Amino acid sequence: MDFLKEFNRLMEESKNIALATSKDNLPNVRILSYSYDAQDKGVVYFLTFKGTQKTFELEENNKVSFTTIPDGTSEVIRVADAIVSKCEGDIDKIKSIIIKRFPEQEALISNSGHILDFYEIKFNEANVILGPNKTGKVIL
Repeated sequence: MDFLKEFNRLMEESKNIALATSKDNLPNVRILSYSYDAQDKGVVYFLTFKGTQKTFELEENNKVSFTTIPDGTSEVIRVADAIVSKCEGDIDKIKSIIIKRFPEQEALISNSGHILDFYEIKFNEANVILGPNKTGKVIL
């Protein structure tokens, strides 16, 4: 089975992840929308409002994990060892990746960009879970 192909399919089909953070050894999980560009292997992008509890947690501890949220299936991507940071690259490129995936966010980005932060989650490997006895690891 081509788990890299399945990884890319699931990253494209899924719209949300459960992002696990930890502050002072207290775990926290939240659901958020994400964008993934297959050309930027091992990087997930998301935006959030500045000054939220989430942003404080991410600043204090940049080690995170996540799983995609299945949509009518049990197929998921699970990443256990990732690093999150504010995007330092081409923000316009990242905005276009997000808007391509979520066109409805264009107005939010245009009108409220000054109160938004853009983040990236970087990871080197992911578990692809397609069902019982159909699990594989991809190295990116």
